Amino acid sequence: MRQFVSLIFIVLLSSGVAAADNDISAMLALADEVKTKKPAQFVEMLDEVSQRLDEMNTEELNWYKYLDGFRLGFSGKPDAALANYDEVIAATENVNLLARAISAKVNIYAITRDIANGYTEIQNLMAIIDDVDADARLNIYVILSIFYNQIGDYESALSSADYVINNPQIERTACFAKTTRNEALINLGIADSVTSFDEAIVYCESAQELIPTAFNVLHKSSYLITTGAEQDALRLLETRKPLFEKTQYPISMSAYHAQLAELLIHQSELEEAKKHAEIALSFTTSTGLTKPKIQATQVLSAYYEQQGDLQEALAYARKSAEIEKAYLDDIKVNQLAIQKAKNEMLEKESQIKLLDKENDLLKIQAALNREQQDYNQLAIIGLMLIVTTGLIWIIYSRKMTHQLRKLAHFDGLTKIPNRRHFTQLGEAAISYHQKTSQPISFIIFDLDLFKRVNDDYGHAVGDWALKAAARTALSIGRKQDIVGRLGGEEFALILPGCDKSKAIKVANDCREAIARIDTSETGHKFDITASFGVTDSHQSGYKFDQLYANADAALYISKDNGRNCAYTFDRAPVMTDSEIFSKAGAV
Repeated sequence: MRQFVSLIFIVLLSSGVAAADNDISAMLALADEVKTKKPAQFVEMLDEVSQRLDEMNTEELNWYKYLDGFRLGFSGKPDAALANYDEVIAATENVNLLARAISAKVNIYAITRDIANGYTEIQNLMAIIDDVDADARLNIYVILSIFYNQIGDYESALSSADYVINNPQIERTACFAKTTRNEALINLGIADSVTSFDEAIVYCESAQELIPTAFNVLHKSSYLITTGAEQDALRLLETRKPLFEKTQYPISMSAYHAQLAELLIHQSELEEAKKHAEIALSFTTSTGLTKPKIQATQVLSAYYEQQGDLQEALAYARKSAEIEKAYLDDIKVNQLAIQKAKNEMLEKESQIKLLDKENDLLKIQAALNREQQDYNQLAIIGLMLIVTTGLIWIIYSRKMTHQLRKLAHFDGLTKIPNRRHFTQLGEAAISYHQKTSQPISFIIFDLDLFKRVNDDYGHAVGDWALKAAARTALSIGRKQDIVGRLGGEEFALILPGCDKSKAIKVANDCREAIARIDTSETGHKFDITASFGVTDSHQSGYKFDQLYANADAALYISKDNGRNCAYTFDRAPVMTDSEIFSKAGAV
């Protein structure tokens, strides 16, 4: 799984603010010019000009707040950056600066996966696109391309980038447009040569833009890997190390070291691979990026496996699997969020069109009243038809929104809460029981050797078995118990008010009930069994992640001890897999 990153927080619009003949405006203009070319110099200049806030006029202050918002976003403080941009949007009378502030918000909503607000700000941008100058208009389309890449809508990203490239533009704008286009091509799997990457690198180096140059190097390396030219990709990354260090940009650094670690482990350069994987993980702490984290943990798992440390190898393998599972869940949720946002945009557009039509009809009605009263009835009937159509559309859109929300919360096969919704419900229940000092238990169970069911009888029978197991778990639990599907053949229960002893009884009751499932309905006779892991708040505390980890550790003990059994985690909460495995106990 390759890492393709977007140019988040790199706001592209040329200044668009008329510089007055004074040194403050000149300093702001220069800082604006170098912010992506020389990030360290940009920060120094901004610190210097911040000492003269009381000398600034209104638009200079707005300009400064915008640049300071860029600095905050670049350093990983999106909430503080949003506050700055909102102040600029509320105060500025310069339409180009307004467009830049809105564009910056679009970038932040992309990285924070706030799709709905991102689309709202895109609507705000499109509302003023005819008022900005030609260069600013092209740069808005670059912003759209960046946003669409970040949320995974690569076709829209490619379309927006092509719009910019097919119109006259300055070198810097072309650099960013070619970069976002390359990212979309890579993710769509339709890049067919290194030419487009080399061309973008030349453009960006000529424009002295370090960060997009770095992203194009990553894109080119990823393309080389897909064509089997790993040695060329490795040489490219190693020779470009100074470029990435100059960017001082955590997102490009995490992607660089993760990809380099992956290439090095394939070359059996174990210690170098380990070093770069650990560096990549250190950068993901501030960026929150998932794909470099998956790559780095996979490399560390392979490293420890080749070193013969199977316990550490297993720990990193499990960590990588958990991150990847959460990443895939996040992609599904994002797809639903994108569709929901588009539906809401369509609904708003339909409502606006409906209001426009109503206004037009009212004007026509007034004119007809003056000229010919006999047409009143016909106009009223037409108005009623349009209003009725609009109401039907609104009802339909709300129904679709409800269905999308349901899809985002519940597993489509078993109809029980999916991993994300189960986590939300569980965290709320755990928080309440902590406040009221009541016990709460956590059970994880996994259908034993489930792959054999799919292999021997087909996926339709496997789906039947998953639904039967979910129904059984629901029938064993109480009304207040929370049952969810974590993914695949793995399920979990949260038992409010139950300590470990009660939870073990529930686990064994559920285990025995699953073993009694009659499979004759499928036309096949086979056994279904499950392995269980149990813990409670007395053992593991009131943190969802710790309860999950300890119950999961107990589940692995159950699997290792013959399956179709239940084990409990019988010691104080711990954080490392090695301690979990050494201290878990059987029931």
